[in-house]
Amino acid sequence: MGKFSLLIAVISITTLLGCQTNMVQAFSSLKPGMDKDQVLEAIGGPRAVTRFHGKDRWFIVYYHDQNRFEKEIHFQDGKAVYIGDPYEAPPEKQAAYIDKLNESQDIRTFQELVRSRSSSDQEEATLELKVRKNDKIRTVPQFEPVK
Repeated sequence: MGKFSLLIAVISITTLLGCQTNMVQAFSSLKPGMDKDQVLEAIGGPRAVTRFHGKDRWFIVYYHDQNRFEKEIHFQDGKAVYIGDPYEAPPEKQAAYIDKLNESQDIRTFQELVRSRSSSDQEEATLELKVRKNDKIRTVPQFEPVK
């Protein structure tokens, strides 16, 4: 019984290694313009799928020679338009860059608000002093009753 288990293990490992080699070759055979069915037939299903900016993005992960490979395939209108390493947006479109731009704009806006508020406070204080000097006795206005 031990020889049979060993034979099964050897066959399983050989099959598994053969599949991984085929995955590397299969992925390198993909070309832009292929439809989803052709890609599924060549490499199988993706690990994850998202839809972003009108494109379906497939995330593929496979292992070869103890190395992990992460790839992406983007489809637009059912055809592959990008095949390769995980897509990274240009720096000017990345969230960290945009956040930094917004942060500097927020600081400028806050400083303008503080300046305008302090000038309003000064104008209000000046008006209050002027009114107090001119009007020594405050009177309550007389209102007509509502009919």
